[in-house]
Amino acid sequence: MESAQKAWSELIILLVFVFSISWVQAQSHPAKKIVRGVYTKEEKAILEDWEKRADSAIGWHKMSREFVASKDSIQDMGLAVDFWNPLWHDDNYARNTRWGTIIAPPMYLERVKQGTGVSPTIPRSHGYTGHYYLGEDWEFYQAVQPNDSFRVWSNKSQLVDVTSPDGNGPRTFTNLLQDLDIINQRDELVNKFKLYLEFFVLPEPPEVKNKIKEEYRYTKEELEEIDRIANKEEVRGANIRYWEHVNTGDDIGKVILGPTTLYDQLILYAVRSEEPFIPAREVRKQAGPLGPMMIDPETNVTHIPIEWHFSRSQAQLNGEPQPFHFGAQARTLMARLITNWMGDDGFVRRFSWRHMVRTPVGDTVFCSGKVINKRVENGEHLVDLSVWQENIRGHVTEAAIATVSLLSKETPNRKHSADYRQEISKYHKERKTADIKIGDKVRIKDRNDWPFASGNRLMGSEGVVIKLWESQDVMEDFQEYLNVQIEKTNADVDPGTALMFRVENLEKK
Repeated sequence: MESAQKAWSELIILLVFVFSISWVQAQSHPAKKIVRGVYTKEEKAILEDWEKRADSAIGWHKMSREFVASKDSIQDMGLAVDFWNPLWHDDNYARNTRWGTIIAPPMYLERVKQGTGVSPTIPRSHGYTGHYYLGEDWEFYQAVQPNDSFRVWSNKSQLVDVTSPDGNGPRTFTNLLQDLDIINQRDELVNKFKLYLEFFVLPEPPEVKNKIKEEYRYTKEELEEIDRIANKEEVRGANIRYWEHVNTGDDIGKVILGPTTLYDQLILYAVRSEEPFIPAREVRKQAGPLGPMMIDPETNVTHIPIEWHFSRSQAQLNGEPQPFHFGAQARTLMARLITNWMGDDGFVRRFSWRHMVRTPVGDTVFCSGKVINKRVENGEHLVDLSVWQENIRGHVTEAAIATVSLLSKETPNRKHSADYRQEISKYHKERKTADIKIGDKVRIKDRNDWPFASGNRLMGSEGVVIKLWESQDVMEDFQEYLNVQIEKTNADVDPGTALMFRVENLEKK
């Protein structure tokens, strides 16, 4: 019985969760040549089933209850993700801004986007599945104000075969899992949202390695530096940032989160959940709203999958040494940096976020950014920003490209355009990668810009640049980030661990 429960638990985990698995691991089990666009009879049946389900999912999303942006819920999320900005929660402050009321922070509508999307259903006889959580694309058209209500239109999910052309890799797809339009009670388009996965099928269960050896142990000096950075955080607020005053290359500051604890996880989970909280006893009966249950083989107790973000034992059951951050931690922290910089009169128009590496609970992360382009489109004065999140250990964990609309001195009262269309700036089209390519041996540079005087433990480490994703179209705007498989280091990571770095912080050996 115990072995059967363990096998079932492992199957559920493989089918549900996002695995941090390198291509090296994925290619270590090739049974035969897998050719892009050429399918077996069983694969054709799987794709036909996916196509039917994807077609049937088009239309109005059936929400479990009407979603209304209550004043309390906006304030609660504002206090949880950006406590220091009064625009999200202080009535007296907000009534004197351009909005005349509190508005929701940019990622507020995460609450209504969940629970949609279609992925292929892979029978056990065909193999084991896993997927990378590649990231999300947001476009923003209207601010969310108290008492707004929302409907969600689901566009068709997409599946693109990106199996490696050399035929040695596993069957791999880019899965546009969600493509949503979020519309308010005035029939105004508020958000467009896309979520991307890279979905792959292996003949054997993938090996999930513990990448971080131990919890980060802080020095007294590091804790003091964290407080120093936090105390320097600037909320621009009512001090208008005009488009004319912005220059390409401008630094947009820093925000920091940490040392993170379970409390940070609980607060974020509570304010962003779109489903009512249900006792575990009822979830065990339903195995519905929060996904299939996991069975702990040591205790025979069933657990909700989301618990691997909270519990060390549940994380270890799934191949992770300790609980790790929600992706929403990174998205809301990056958004905080952007809204701090642009002030109350700015408006976020685009936010394209890409997930690089998981962050263990206990680590400290900080976000940095710079202006990469400014332009006028449809009469709207826009600024493009590159934003990234780094771990105190010394590597990049998340990255984003954002576009914000600023007031111009020429047209200070102009509202953002309803027919806005995103444009990839010349910065992305002309970017350089310092001639570093896949297969090159590299060294991680020492950094004068590192915010901690003691440096970080990955400086001086050596490794080789490897390919992480086949989904190159989704990652096109993020070529300045390279995946390095660490070979020689004094840091507390296993040799063979793959971590992300900005190309400017690498040098060829």
